[in-house]
This record gives sequence, C-alpha cells and structure tokens, in this order.
Amino acid sequence: FCLWPDPLNPRNCGPPTPVEVHYKDNLLVREVRKGGTLGPMFWAAAEAPAQFTAATAAFKIPTLPEMDAQTQADFKSLEKSFAEGRTPCSPETDGTLKCEACRGGCQIYDSIDFSLDMANERTHYVIPGSEDERDVILYRSGKTHTLWASTRRGTDQAFWSEVVETNIPNGKSNLNAGVLPDGRIYLVHNPMNPRSDDDRAGISARDPVT
Repeated sequence: FCLWPDPLNPRNCGPPTPVEVHYKDNLLVREVRKGGTLGPMFWAAAEAPAQFTAATAAFKIPTLPEMDAQTQADFKSLEKSFAEGRTPCSPETDGTLKCEACRGGCQIYDSIDFSLDMANERTHYVIPGSEDERDVILYRSGKTHTLWASTRRGTDQAFWSEVVETNIPNGKSNLNAGVLPDGRIYLVHNPMNPRSDDDRAGISARDPVT
C-alpha cells in the first residue's frame, strides 16, 4: 500500500497528455503478505471503473466491498491515516526507504503542461529536516530526456509548484528516490541522454544504472 498513487481523491493516473486515457479516481490494489506472497488484485472502490468492465469480468477482479473483513478494515485504516495528514509508510516507524504517498495528495497530472511529454513514471520524497515538510516529485520527460521537478511546502495538494527542468539527464528509464537513514537522498535511474550512436553500437540508453 506504500506505492503511488495515494488512496485519495481527487487523483488521476496520467500521463499528462491529451491523447492518453486518463484513469481518474481508479486504484487497483494488491496486498503483499508476510513472506512475499501476493493476495488477489481488487478495486479500491465500491464499483469497478466502467472502462475496465470487460477486464474486470475476464479476470474476476473483486471490488473492495467484496474483499474479506480484514482487508476492508486495513483500507479504512489507510484512508484514516491520509485524512489525518499522515502516510502509511515512514522510515522512522516502518524501516522503508521509499514512500510514494504524499500527505494531502500528490500532484495531479492534469496540472502539467501536455507539451512536456511527461511519462507516467515519477518518484516522491520528503526533504529531511524541513520544518514545514517540504517535499519533491521528480518526473521524466520523453521530450527532453531529463528529469523535471515539482516542490511544495506543507501538505496541501494545491500547493505543488509548476514543474521545472533539472540538469539531471535520464535515459528513458523509471526512477526511484528516497531518504537514507543518515539523511542523504538517493536517486536510482539511468542518468544519460539516449543517443543514436549508442543504439548503433548496440548499447541501450537504459543499460547503465546509477
């Protein structure tokens, strides 16, 4: 439950482009159980999204009211955490170094300029030691092959800044960031711009990982 997107509305799952289907207010969840086993996928809503009616029937995906009592109670606990301004994953209490959930809600993809060609991949972290809880979301752009950033102070979903380009190259790869126990911030991705000569040499821009 510690991965993006937040179990909050409003939300939309991007990517921010006028041609893709925007999966608004949808959340497909799967429980990771003790020992690494996986529970069934289910919709975190009372009804399945209309655009996924056929897939829901084909794969017999249940909705939240159809899940067992413990799962329903767990999800209510998660929703309560967000309503109280907390997130369900914390390095201090859970030992996790990655939490994509944003207190108060992550940035809505529709607020980002479509022309930037942002991918449906982003990563979030809270700046350690910030008194007013400053956090950052990093995005990758298929247009510039660099990372873009949005920041905010506090936990209001409306306070996310416009995205700005960073000087960090990205080779069309996913990205993950978080805070290490000593307070340093880590970023794992492929930090290079894809070049045609790399492809001719048989070297993919996705090969190196830093």
